[in-house]
Amino acid sequence: MLRRSLGAPSQRYQGCSGAPHLPVFAAESARYGVTCNVVEPGLVATERIDEQVDESWQRRLLANTALQRRGRPEEVAAVVGFLCSPAASLVTGA
Repeated sequence: MLRRSLGAPSQRYQGCSGAPHLPVFAAESARYGVTCNVVEPGLVATERIDEQVDESWQRRLLANTALQRRGRPEEVAAVVGFLCSPAASLVTGA
């Protein structure tokens, strides 16, 4: 079931009920040539984040990430672009 998460406009879109179910969706859709993947970039450097998330809270979030830095929107876009391309036809969350 596709749904938009509740909350403010432009909040992240959930294409399924959550990443824990991804392997099941991916395995079931693969036989039809449909790949199913999730991109969860963590904290991304956007104006909205800067306006609404306190700097000290951002530091706390980043301390628990591998790279300990905010992602850039163009990095996320590159991953999504790849996953939507024919080059990613073998990539699936199964």
